[in-house]
Amino acid sequence: MSIVCTRAGQRFPPIRAVIIASLAILFSACEAGSDTASLTPTPVIDAQVPTSIVAQETATSAFTPEPTHSAAFDALLAPGPTISPPDGVFFQLGGDIWYLPGAEPARRVVEGQRLGPWAPTTDGARIALVRYREENGAGVEEIIVVHNDGSSDDPVYGPAPAGGPTIRALAWSWDGLALAAILTNETIATMRFAPGDPFRTQPPLESIDLPETGVAPVELVWAPSGAGITYTLAGVDGNALFVTPSNDPARVVVAPGGSPSRAVRAFDWLPGRGRLVFVEAAGGPASHLTGSIFTIAPDGTLLELLVSAGQFAPAATIATLSAGPDGRDLAFTVQVPDAQGQQVFQSLWMLSIDSGELQQVPVETGYRVADLAWSASGLVWRGIDRNAPVPSDGRPYSGEEPFILGRYDPASGVSTVVFQSTLVD
Repeated sequence: MSIVCTRAGQRFPPIRAVIIASLAILFSACEAGSDTASLTPTPVIDAQVPTSIVAQETATSAFTPEPTHSAAFDALLAPGPTISPPDGVFFQLGGDIWYLPGAEPARRVVEGQRLGPWAPTTDGARIALVRYREENGAGVEEIIVVHNDGSSDDPVYGPAPAGGPTIRALAWSWDGLALAAILTNETIATMRFAPGDPFRTQPPLESIDLPETGVAPVELVWAPSGAGITYTLAGVDGNALFVTPSNDPARVVVAPGGSPSRAVRAFDWLPGRGRLVFVEAAGGPASHLTGSIFTIAPDGTLLELLVSAGQFAPAATIATLSAGPDGRDLAFTVQVPDAQGQQVFQSLWMLSIDSGELQQVPVETGYRVADLAWSASGLVWRGIDRNAPVPSDGRPYSGEEPFILGRYDPASGVSTVVFQSTLVD
């Protein structure tokens, strides 16, 4: 920096005087601006300083603003709530839906229906289910809400012609006041119920923003905060994981060929932590961690390995996972290749997320675990005979195979069979 001081009509003083005067001006300027010296001074805007000078000082500053998210996306990044697991769980048996309370026998709440997709609320109070029936000689579908005491309300959607886009998956928001659906026209739509008059009107089914990839949604889950929806989209190189915040554009979280580059087999939210958990699919990039569990922030940052599949057996892979609504535990199944190279069920595990403790859940010999659900009295798992064929549509259970329900108590380390489908009249 150079400081030049001249006055019209005066002679220049001797060199030493100029230097002394210059240093005095420099020191007095530093004292006037701050009591503490700074390598990068912060411009002070004075009302008496010309605007052009303020602009020049700001332009030479080293400050670079950091990019910010929208308010909608910030809400999605928040940790979100946790809740205690519900008292009971719902399960399907053929054309019936049953409810299994914590301390009572299971009871039917829906009987003899042509059932499509269905989903329980997080608190276990009710389910929404797609029901197929005939009307005026044509097939229709509709969504009804059924409470765990077996009571139901008028349809909240439909009847809609079965020839149009039909519903193939449902998911409740955590507050139980919104539904999301995957439709066969490769869209995701939501309906939001009025808090003061839930389930007595038919709110519109409105499409949410999806990336323009031209591929089909596979699985969807609401963020615990209710601030958006998370879903996978099918792709040639494997499934990609996306989020759509409320009233905001869709954003990629993790995808094959992206950064980070991963294909997703299964995923869930970790309640109260503001993070997602997912299993890397075998179709992802070549890695010794394929089939392992990772956690990641919804903006695609902070990727971390949570559970390595290799610790269970050579060539093992984690197949399914489910996070407890209280944010404490994660349950998952492990598969290994059989003699023909096909992945088959090997074991069921529970991870305490904070301590890292792993517990193997006892499963009856000769059964494979197809479904998981959380209850206040323990983790509920559905076991199907290992020799039963896997449904051709890729679902773990078609609704028809004989099964048992086991309930695992982490405190005792014991699984108890609480239901057997073959004993039902």
